[in-house]
Amino acid sequence: MTNIRNALMQAAGTAASGDPVYVEDVFSTHLFTGTQSTLAINNGIDLDDKGGLVWFKARNNARNHALFDTARGNNLLYSSTDAAQSATTTAVTATNSNGFTVGSDTQVNKSGETIAAWTFAKQEGFFDVVTYTGDGNTSQTINHNLGCKPGMIIIKLLDSPGYDWPVWHKSLGANYIVRLNLTAATNNGATSGGNWNSTAPTSTQFTVGSYGQVNNNGSNFIAYLFADGDESAAQIFGDGADEAIVKCGTFTTSSTWGIANAECGFEPQFVMYKRTDSTGDWFIVDNMRGCATKQGKWNGVDDGTQYSSVSASNDQVLRANTGDAEANEGRADFYATGFAVAPGIGNAEFIYMAIRRGPMKEPSAGTDVYNAVTFTGTGSAADIDSGFPVDLAIPQKRTANQYYNFRDRLRGNKQTLQLPLSGAQYSNASLTCEFDDMNGFHHAGSNIDTGYAANGQSSIAYMFRRYPKVFDVVAYGGTGSAHAEAHNLGAVPELLICKTTTFSNGWFVTSPSLGLTSGTYPNTTRLDSTTGLISGGTNYFSQQSTATNFYPTGTNNVSGQNYIAYLFGTLSGVSKVGSYTGTGNDINVTDLGAAARFVLIKRVNDGYSGDAYVYDSARGIVAGNDIYSLWNSTSAEVTNTDYIDPHASGFTITSSAPDGLNASGGTYLYLAFA
Repeated sequence: MTNIRNALMQAAGTAASGDPVYVEDVFSTHLFTGTQSTLAINNGIDLDDKGGLVWFKARNNARNHALFDTARGNNLLYSSTDAAQSATTTAVTATNSNGFTVGSDTQVNKSGETIAAWTFAKQEGFFDVVTYTGDGNTSQTINHNLGCKPGMIIIKLLDSPGYDWPVWHKSLGANYIVRLNLTAATNNGATSGGNWNSTAPTSTQFTVGSYGQVNNNGSNFIAYLFADGDESAAQIFGDGADEAIVKCGTFTTSSTWGIANAECGFEPQFVMYKRTDSTGDWFIVDNMRGCATKQGKWNGVDDGTQYSSVSASNDQVLRANTGDAEANEGRADFYATGFAVAPGIGNAEFIYMAIRRGPMKEPSAGTDVYNAVTFTGTGSAADIDSGFPVDLAIPQKRTANQYYNFRDRLRGNKQTLQLPLSGAQYSNASLTCEFDDMNGFHHAGSNIDTGYAANGQSSIAYMFRRYPKVFDVVAYGGTGSAHAEAHNLGAVPELLICKTTTFSNGWFVTSPSLGLTSGTYPNTTRLDSTTGLISGGTNYFSQQSTATNFYPTGTNNVSGQNYIAYLFGTLSGVSKVGSYTGTGNDINVTDLGAAARFVLIKRVNDGYSGDAYVYDSARGIVAGNDIYSLWNSTSAEVTNTDYIDPHASGFTITSSAPDGLNASGGTYLYLAFA
């Protein structure tokens, strides 16, 4: 790539301040409950400056999809109908530097309705909005500012009813369309006046033919253009201005079980897809409403195992071509480089548009990634607030017979793994933990099996959000043979916890701090027991992790079984994975770079046992007695010891700490968050 070309891409991939642009700057899925009164939605998108599209859909009621864009102002369009635009001054009443404000219009803010709002900001390499007037001629060129060839274009005539939503997709050819408001298969526009005049769009223009649906003489039109990550000019995002955030592509389902992988080059957070060789709905799934993943990438074995797994997952599905309420269906699994789809239709052809998961930018503080909250159960549903969308929640009782409930967005809202139990995950409607919350998670019912939400129960919840360099979650299926499993931590994982979700097996932990066996295999320990260093030929990971992959093997990679992996890294002032050597005296552990609010410590000497101590500032890391729990035990928390003290750059292990924390010559692995 020439220096001039690189400079142009760098410029396109930076904001007005000169900073890089990330997916969270230009796209958001924001969930809210309608109030039917003025409500400001803060989603971090500068619509006031950039302009763009906000696409609304009521989740719990049958209501049309309602589309607002800054090019048309006070008007709504409905993707599930062929109606003309509808004038309103009470839908989006303002666009703001951090989102938008909705008014009393029931299409976008009906009182008591749960609503999804997808925001697409105008940005080179991602999305553009264009208006034009039809001339009825066989060829009209329309300018756009996408800065690259589009991957998909959606068009709607605004003035009159009875006109569909023609969609051009790069995979369909220069004259073919599908319609956003219909289930119909691909249509050849050459037989109806020409949709695109047999002309593919360029990086500056697209062409419409004489077909009235795209170029009716004298009518006003809106066009929504989506870039495609295959275009080098769209690979302008992220720290190095060299990544794509949108992908328009195709997949074909397998002949027997109707399952397929769609490789995007990134993990999606939003996918819209449609069958094109026959009738089919426009499915919309996203990770905020819930797209549960069990096995991640399909391993290509056409025996129905993964089809059953994907199709049984707990996905919240909307359809762009209908006003139907959200449905709970098994549709997709997200994985580190794409998504797997299981519509159950063999040899079927689909198009899709996918948007990359965020955040892409590193967190600026520990409070972006981690929080802990103490609460008292009420025996009924409740919100547990963290201040950010939660990807991993670990609620637990603080009294005897407690379990540490590992629940994550990726696996879905009914699945829990209980530490220190080694058993498989289980699903129970009374244990539902919902992640469709912009500020935490929601637990439903009394959770009577685990007790942490029982009436009067004193409990605590640890909450984590996925962020580059700090924390990632991967769901994968075992293959039975050595393979590389992709991740999106963006750095070498310094702590990796693997647990099978489908059979009974341990919580295996590896870290570069544990050293190597024979220079090849990473040593391991176990989070669910007092086991020290596991070495001497026992093999749970075939080699050390890299910045893009980890390498499960043995019981971490049994064919046909499902797994979850939690990956942690070090980022100064935010998180630290490290080790220290015990002295029996006070030890200042200061590599975190800020005062610790969470500390997990485990002794990992070969031949020595060690509990997994957990401290947190929600219960108190103070110069005095500090409360701790043992994650390898169901015992009640301990309140009357002074084994840890606060430190401005981390934490201090005191001289009164036992061998499990401070034996002379002992080696201790720790994870800390500021």
